[in-house]
Amino acid sequence: MKYLFLILALVSCASKPPPPESPASTKHSDTAPKTSVEAEQAAAEENAAFVTEIQFKKMSPSLTKAAQANLQKMLRDANKAGKVKEIKTVAWADSEYPSPETKKLSKNDENLAAQRNGSVKKFMTAKASGVKVEVYNMAVRPNAFQDWLSTSDVRIKRALETAGIPNTATSVKIPAKSGKAIVMAILEK
Repeated sequence: MKYLFLILALVSCASKPPPPESPASTKHSDTAPKTSVEAEQAAAEENAAFVTEIQFKKMSPSLTKAAQANLQKMLRDANKAGKVKEIKTVAWADSEYPSPETKKLSKNDENLAAQRNGSVKKFMTAKASGVKVEVYNMAVRPNAFQDWLSTSDVRIKRALETAGIPNTATSVKIPAKSGKAIVMAILEK
């Protein structure tokens, strides 16, 4: 008799529908690569409804065809859910985020991350005219003044650090972010 009760209880639990998705959770495409926990955390910090992560070829600021398709898919999904107000892009060079001691990477790394942000911004501006695109360079840590003001640059980078992104002083480089960009779409309320 007690086994019958246990079986009925298990069947009852298994047939319950999943809980509804939290409105604050971020979404990503089912066909796009799964976004990392770090990307999801940064998106949640910025109240971004949609987030994706793209990969660049080594030493290249150009978007690959796969990256373009991923960005278009995210933008299409976001537009189905509402009006996109803002896009934020966070790009790395081919090195990890600088440690607190390093402060910033080489000028070449700074420029590469900036160029990658520029490529994403140009692409997204062409696909979503009138939408504000903000860029964040992961080759440079925020300075003391930005930290004091708690700018969006500080918020995003702190959220990524809290989520566990490696930096130049970290011995384990997992989850590696070098060569990547996180792109977030924020909808109008």
